[in-house]
Amino acid sequence: MYKEYNFSTDINYHTQRNNKKIPLRACNTTSAIMAMKQAGIEYTVLPGMQDEDYLTMLLETEEAYELQANFYAWSVGIYRPQEVHGILEWGINKLAGKKVDRFKTNASIEELIFFLIRGRGIMLSGTFDLPNGKELHHIVSLAGFKSSQPGILSSQTSGSIDISSISEVIIDDPYGDYRTEYINHHGNNVALSISDFNFIFKKQGDLHNKWAHVIATNP
Repeated sequence: MYKEYNFSTDINYHTQRNNKKIPLRACNTTSAIMAMKQAGIEYTVLPGMQDEDYLTMLLETEEAYELQANFYAWSVGIYRPQEVHGILEWGINKLAGKKVDRFKTNASIEELIFFLIRGRGIMLSGTFDLPNGKELHHIVSLAGFKSSQPGILSSQTSGSIDISSISEVIIDDPYGDYRTEYINHHGNNVALSISDFNFIFKKQGDLHNKWAHVIATNP
């Protein structure tokens, strides 16, 4: 029997659609806030601002653009700073006031499940289908999974995670529900099959080398 394990709370779901700053391009900062809350990371924002708008503001400062020019010159004029993973990592750490985010390009699904069990927040980057054959390059927060493995929450290493026991993963998607091609704008607790998970998220087709921001008090 499969059991659901969800490490996010409904009250901490954030939609990017109501953001004041670049809502259609703020999946990154909105998912970051959800992942930070899931990991129990404390931070402060300016009074009257949404959390994700404040993080977006940090990532649009002169300092952020200078970092982008100095370390990611290839991206200048193509992407905003928050759309570059290394700069997004910097912004999350700046908001937290300490190192909490570690961006990985080689996280296995077993590691991601283990990170969830250990209280981490996780952001994933992928490509989702939109109506009329279009695609959405997008970032979401990983919230949980369904598994038939007895005692999985007591796992001491990622190696003890039985991937064959995982039937679905659960995401909090700030744009909506991909299963409806985003006609449904509510993306809290969206379930994906392992096949969809592998097909959608980078590196596509490789369950052992996923791109992920892993957020923790001690990353």
